[in-house]
Amino acid sequence: RFGATSVKLALERSRAVIDVSQAKAYGGRVAGQFVVNGRKSLSVGADLIFAGMDLQSLLRDFAGYERLVGTGDFRVQFLGSGGSVDAIMQGLEGSGSVALGQGEILGLDIGGMLRTLDSGFVGEGQKTIFDSLTGNFVIADGVLQNDDLVMVASFATVKGQGKLGLGARNINYRLRAEEAVGDKTLTAPNLINGPCAAPKPSLDLEEVAQ
Repeated sequence: RFGATSVKLALERSRAVIDVSQAKAYGGRVAGQFVVNGRKSLSVGADLIFAGMDLQSLLRDFAGYERLVGTGDFRVQFLGSGGSVDAIMQGLEGSGSVALGQGEILGLDIGGMLRTLDSGFVGEGQKTIFDSLTGNFVIADGVLQNDDLVMVASFATVKGQGKLGLGARNINYRLRAEEAVGDKTLTAPNLINGPCAAPKPSLDLEEVAQ
């Protein structure tokens, strides 16, 4: 869903280059370049900057995912090729970064898990409120890998790392919430696994025991 948009399209020998000088969308702005190349086999690539985006609306339309609420900036570079959308997503390569301001993760209360070491703080009505969230990622063979997620919240600092299958549409991610208590650090390690449409958060009980 776009508002006022200014683009330049160049088409030469089955290769289209779309330069986006400005596009208003989802409460923010998009700028960058998008390329579709059909000279041999179909390939698509982009280098795009998204500023001030409403993440919940954006992810709802693009991925059917509504659990991340907030406004932020991110950049993504990618290249994929294949004869179908599935083939392109399965072989996608790229990199990017994300920086969000205050927001919420719906369906998961990490603070509640940290306070009680109880994995039951998931589902309808549960949420995690954060002050900021930042991270970088790389994409290889259709799998997004992130190793430096940092989420700052009132109850703790949460660090994360894991994988998101863009082609397979699944997630395997680990979050570690850490809070200083006296001279010690209390840790609540959370695992998020399963299909993107219905991921299952849980406590890493083995790590809790250690």
